[in-house]
Amino acid sequence: MLHVAHRNLPREVESSGAFDDWAVAGPAFVAIVTDLAEGVIAAPPPRGRIRAEVLARSLCEYAITFAWLAGVDDQAERSKRLQSVVKDEFQRRSRAQNQLTDQIAGQSIYGKRRGAALLERLLDEETEARFARLEADASIPRRPNVLAAAAKADEHWMPIEEPIERVPFALLYLLMFTDHSFTTHATVTAVSRVVSGVPPHLTVGHVELMGDADGPYGLALIALTNTLIVASHALGWPDRQVIDLALER
Repeated sequence: MLHVAHRNLPREVESSGAFDDWAVAGPAFVAIVTDLAEGVIAAPPPRGRIRAEVLARSLCEYAITFAWLAGVDDQAERSKRLQSVVKDEFQRRSRAQNQLTDQIAGQSIYGKRRGAALLERLLDEETEARFARLEADASIPRRPNVLAAAAKADEHWMPIEEPIERVPFALLYLLMFTDHSFTTHATVTAVSRVVSGVPPHLTVGHVELMGDADGPYGLALIALTNTLIVASHALGWPDRQVIDLALER
């Protein structure tokens, strides 16, 4: 399946350079999903399990976002969805700037340190002006959360694609995004991944062994496959029959 993706990437496109240009964003999302899937596969268990789970969570989010963006036939609606992704990022950047100013830069502990000036500003004037224009545009809808985007993607793709009907994006969200978030973030689940043995004698630093159904490896393949199937509809590549041949192998 990775070979199918690599046969179609990288590719040359024509673009205005706008952030919401589907000609760029569409292939870019497929390229990122492919790269992350390759990263998961290149981190075999047991030692690579945590790396693989962290990558799998991001892979899932990219796959769902791409399927949501691609899951409309109306180009104007797709453009609005892309604009909501752009607007959402600028809102996040603005919030980060506010946190930096209010919670970090003003604290005396940082004022006398080298590089303190780097803490004063995240957004340059051009970026702030661009954000102001996006913020003022009420026609740009709010970006849905990942689960809502998965549901919208499934609504479009499940009726027309049997592989996605069998393993919909909402299920991938549950198994990859939600479950692996406990490894991606600093949690007791993450700690337990590197602890083995029976109390009071434990070994810390050796990743626990997995059961046959554990881990992100098969899920990464499914997420990549679903992404390529969506791409075959929305971007015209890869060839759908080539994907089926890869699945049969």
